[in-house]
Amino acid sequence: MVSTGVSVSDDVIHEFNKQVNKHRSPITFVIYKIENESQIVTEHLSDSNDFDEFLYLLPPDNCRYALYKTSYTTRDGRPGGKLVKISWAPSEASVRNKMIYAASGAALGSVLGGAVTTKVSVGHIENLTMEMMEEACQRFST
Repeated sequence: MVSTGVSVSDDVIHEFNKQVNKHRSPITFVIYKIENESQIVTEHLSDSNDFDEFLYLLPPDNCRYALYKTSYTTRDGRPGGKLVKISWAPSEASVRNKMIYAASGAALGSVLGGAVTTKVSVGHIENLTMEMMEEACQRFST
């Protein structure tokens, strides 16, 4: 994969470590953006359980990365919870923007490490649903 030179800000690393290491972190979702084509920074951090609020914060014409704390039921009926990494690349975003985000996702992935095992890529808001994320969690549950 082509390296873009985009790095991950220390604040992103700090907040992610807090979210993962704090068993009952109140944070429900985090939205990240690439700032000045050089650094991944936190754009929104929320403890809201309102999925529509999350969707509203995704720009219709620009890419983003997000983490969303998803509750789901495993295939054998147990309650589960996972952080889902979302790569948001709407069709209205410029080709350049999509290329930068696609090529820079590995930088964020290296910070997230093995703590995030469920990943989805979405380009249309109507395709980003709680049901879709729950199904992704079930597919990748261990």
